[in-house]
Amino acid sequence: MKNKNENNTKVVGLIAIFANLSITVMEVLILLKVLPYEITGGGQLESYEKAAVLAGSSIVVQVVLMYCIAVASNILSHKRFQKVAGVILRVFIVYFAINIVMNLMGKTWFEKIYGSVICLVQIVCFTVIVRRQKAN
Repeated sequence: MKNKNENNTKVVGLIAIFANLSITVMEVLILLKVLPYEITGGGQLESYEKAAVLAGSSIVVQVVLMYCIAVASNILSHKRFQKVAGVILRVFIVYFAINIVMNLMGKTWFEKIYGSVICLVQIVCFTVIVRRQKAN
């Protein structure tokens, strides 16, 4: 049974990583000026330069978060960092819950719908990962 749960945890981890990757790709497209900068930051950023700073910092956070997801869901083995990764996912569960409210207050439908759905997917995935990590 443990092997099945471990495989399911890895699948949930991959889903969470894919969700993070989609946000990262969106931020890269904003930096490359393929997507308009107005779709990020609640549609309230005054210039591309401010959006670029937000996108750059978001990319860094997303990459670190992807590593934490991979470790917490046993996609990558790093026993010393396992518990820390779980704590980081717990913090991001709360952050993404708050972020859903902020997304719904944003000006763009893209952020209201896409941002909220991605946050909801991540909350569910992180909750599953943390619970399975705690059970093991």
